[in-house]
Amino acid sequence: QFIGMAAASWGVAVALIASCSAGVPRVPTFSRRTLVSLAGCVTGATPAGAVALRSPDPTWSPAGDPKDPESYFAQLRAGRDEMERAIRDWTKLTRADGDTDFDGDAVRRVIGTVGVTSPLLRIDKVLDNVRKGVLADPDKYEYVDVEELVELSQEVVQGIRDTDLLAYSTIFADPSGNAGVPGQSSKAYLEKTKQALLKTMGSFDKLLKILRI
Repeated sequence: QFIGMAAASWGVAVALIASCSAGVPRVPTFSRRTLVSLAGCVTGATPAGAVALRSPDPTWSPAGDPKDPESYFAQLRAGRDEMERAIRDWTKLTRADGDTDFDGDAVRRVIGTVGVTSPLLRIDKVLDNVRKGVLADPDKYEYVDVEELVELSQEVVQGIRDTDLLAYSTIFADPSGNAGVPGQSSKAYLEKTKQALLKTMGSFDKLLKILRI
């Protein structure tokens, strides 16, 4: 919550700085959704009207021995399903068919960077535990190319970070004075967010394949 509050405050600061014109500060106008999003960073609340994807168990934990990679396979499958569902329901989820008031936080809830219910929450820790388990039992997981596993894990984690940053930028781009600016508007960032998520899904699919999930 503290991190969310700090991020929200930083977003407001960026908007204020970017809104200065000819040395005269101009207070940016925030939409109701943006303001609700700021509050959600602090409270963890879901904005009214947001599309509710399937709510996974908020206490995702290993299904068995935490040292056994298979204990995380169900969570990894669920994470892949969440991303696919988000892409399928993208327009409704993010209000992408409009011209303003896009919901970047809806995407961030899917990828586990906002809230605590996504199976992708702390995916870096999950993948690290899978890697350790594979290395600890080379006979059982002799079919896994460890080098490829590490590379794909890094791609997935970086993809989640990139998607999060772009989704966050979606919230504040227009209020910062970039509405209508080619490549810098909230709508432009929303499309970049979708492409980043699709790219992350591609890496995720390869990861699941080498683990035979």
